[in-house]
Amino acid sequence: MTCTAWAAARLRITGQVTVNVDNFTRAAPWSRSSECWYCGRRFDLGALVHLGNHPQVGICVSCVHFLGRRARDYQATMLRQRLRGAAESIRREVMARGWHERPVTGPALRWINRHLPW
Repeated sequence: MTCTAWAAARLRITGQVTVNVDNFTRAAPWSRSSECWYCGRRFDLGALVHLGNHPQVGICVSCVHFLGRRARDYQATMLRQRLRGAAESIRREVMARGWHERPVTGPALRWINRHLPW
């Protein structure tokens, strides 16, 4: 059955018009292999990880690991930015109130300021 015939049969059965030639060549339902949507290499359908809300998207295991690493790096960067913002806000308050000049708390606050990584 050709792509056009298959689409026409599907249209008759479901009444939906969902014809996209690219999807037919990427992951045809009668084919047992598909290509990774990230790197483009061909794999067996069982070797691809399919996204929950988009089952037509298949990603190979090595790309899943790479994308997971990128997501963790992004989350860590966002966490560092939030922590840096909170530390700067606290530092600004300490400076505004003059706590860094007090005899008891001053040396400890100055030591913390010197040794913070940001």
